[in-house]
Amino acid sequence: MTMMADKQYVFREGQHFQSSHASTIAVLPSGVVFAAWFVGSYEKSSDTTIWMIVQEQDGSWSAPCKVADEEGIAHWNPVLYVQDGSLVLFYKVGHEITDWHTYTWKRDRVAFWKLNVQTWE
Repeated sequence: MTMMADKQYVFREGQHFQSSHASTIAVLPSGVVFAAWFVGSYEKSSDTTIWMIVQEQDGSWSAPCKVADEEGIAHWNPVLYVQDGSLVLFYKVGHEITDWHTYTWKRDRVAFWKLNVQTWE
């Protein structure tokens, strides 16, 4: 499979957070592109959460949505992975590295996008 990429901005004007970090990207066999990153006041802040975005078939990017948040606990280092046509997200949760727990979720195709998640537009 040959893939070509070019530089694109996925945020619209007026992002709703001070800092974003540790972005990851994955492409489903259908060509749908996902990106994720963690967001918060600053790295290690208790308000950091995991956000995700999808590139629509027409090439435009959806509004970002929050996909992981345990209030008051820092979220870290999302990694997207495609396995057997399904999207898998790995991320860490915890205040200190020694306290981190790894979480994963897997969604068949893009069904997760229909979940009740927080978005902004």
